Amino acid sequence: MARFENKTYMVVGGGSGMGQATVNRLASEGARVAVVDRDLAAAQATAGALGHTAIAIQADITDSDAVEGALGKIVEWSGRLDGAVNTAGLGFSALIRDQTAEEFQRVFSVNVFGMYNLVRAQAVFLADQGAGGAIVNFTSTNVEQPAELLSAYSASKAAVDVLTKVAAMEFAASGVRILGLGPALANTPMVAKFLSNERIRTAFVENILLGRPAEPEEVAAVCAFMLSDDASYLTGQTIYADGGSLLMRYPTSSERVIN
Repeated sequence: MARFENKTYMVVGGGSGMGQATVNRLASEGARVAVVDRDLAAAQATAGALGHTAIAIQADITDSDAVEGALGKIVEWSGRLDGAVNTAGLGFSALIRDQTAEEFQRVFSVNVFGMYNLVRAQAVFLADQGAGGAIVNFTSTNVEQPAELLSAYSASKAAVDVLTKVAAMEFAASGVRILGLGPALANTPMVAKFLSNERIRTAFVENILLGRPAEPEEVAAVCAFMLSDDASYLTGQTIYADGGSLLMRYPTSSERVIN
């Protein structure tokens, strides 16, 4: 099935993890994909495996000019844009009393202001292009399950959730659908260190109804659905690909700390 044939998508954070899985899923269904990442080598490796149907672009999402520049390169390459997936983000763990204002601000700089730069550029372009489109912003189950040690991260993802809703309201009349996707624990390089610790892995897995972390490809499949015409009546909401973890409890700080 080629749901995305003759369409072009921008995947930010596409050099690894769930972003990379999303790039591969979209390409497998006929899309041309721009792999945007701060790590150019990672973007090139992902795009290179797909041949002429993908392009690698380096960009720092905290820089609005860099985001606009990346979008311009995509349009120059493909002539159009049909949608975007924004997976880039920064994790950080510390008690409020132990973290600095600069550390908190850094998380917000990437996760909130970076996401704002992306959504604004993408949504405005799609609206002005006049053919509609869809944007999926990756958020987190920590929006619904804020946790000790994750004040900056949880708050930043909650901000992304609200940004997604407001953007959906403002661009609906232009035919641009904007959605959130909140994965739970997934087998990605970002969490590999934690999953390798048996005690921590057990604490998380015991609180996932399906009894295991997600595979990046499973999250990518949900994302592909959200971008597709099969989800044409969805906008302004967050879908949680969480294996049922929101029905359970989030592991305590002592269960999540590597000794």
